[in-house]
Amino acid sequence: KANFITLIEPAHESFQLCVHNVTAALGGSVDRISFQECACGADDGESRLLFFPGLPSNSCLDEFESLKRSHIAKDGAFNPDLVQYLTASERRETVARRRLSSLLPRPPGG
Repeated sequence: KANFITLIEPAHESFQLCVHNVTAALGGSVDRISFQECACGADDGESRLLFFPGLPSNSCLDEFESLKRSHIAKDGAFNPDLVQYLTASERRETVARRRLSSLLPRPPGG
């Protein structure tokens, strides 16, 4: 039986929370979910992740840091008074990077 859902999250803290929350919400019935602690990229390897615990959806790989900081601070996406608070505990982690095609299930015979 192929997985129905592939959950991909590179940040270790967020990954653990996702696994816990999804498992709890589904009463432990996660046999058709593939949990992948990695980033997606053009090739397999490692990347550095800029992780914002206060703003996890805006975490990014190092190569996109300048674009992300511009979005957070200058593009009006967030209240300027909150930017310092939301990004104060930022940190970097080395994460696995995998091609999306290697993470998704292949159909039978495909």
